[in-house]
Amino acid sequence: ETEIAQAITRQLAAKLSPREKAAIEPSTRDIDAFDLYLQAKELIKTFHDTPNWKETLLKAIRLLDEAISRDPNFALAYCWRTNAHDSLYWNGLDRTPARLELFQASAEKALALAPDLGEAHLAQALVYYHGKRDYARALQELALANRTLPNSAEVFFFAGVIARRQGRWDDAVKNLERSFALDPLNSRIVINLSGVYDF
Repeated sequence: ETEIAQAITRQLAAKLSPREKAAIEPSTRDIDAFDLYLQAKELIKTFHDTPNWKETLLKAIRLLDEAISRDPNFALAYCWRTNAHDSLYWNGLDRTPARLELFQASAEKALALAPDLGEAHLAQALVYYHGKRDYARALQELALANRTLPNSAEVFFFAGVIARRQGRWDDAVKNLERSFALDPLNSRIVINLSGVYDF
């Protein structure tokens, strides 16, 4: 993907900013670490469809830990590890302070490695939303994530559910409808959008 993006840039004689150049660089050059990351990402995205949510998420964390041990600078792996820890915490599978600390540490590490990475700001938004219930800070992180992830259903989803919690119904509908338009097969988005319509 990086080679294709660079070839297109050369053909167009485009001038890229340092942030844009960083965005097309691969997040890891270790193919085995990347494979572990992809396996974990799929488990995290589909854990609701498995019989044992907790074990599925813990397996994803183990895969991401292995990817990170192969490449300690793999920022996207930290982002998705944040997501897995968050899912354990938010879904009541492990609501311990230790899980919250792991969740927060992964997001902080992702941001430290890649301060302009949209996924890192999305991970930090989860910390503020689910971990700290600081909706204003979560929305700030979502706005930062949106700069490099303008078509992310997740960014609009979380903006929508936070707006719902704040009683800003028009914003909730607008953001969840945008999220649904980007990912119409995601049942979590459909359920939350229909809930907002119902309210």
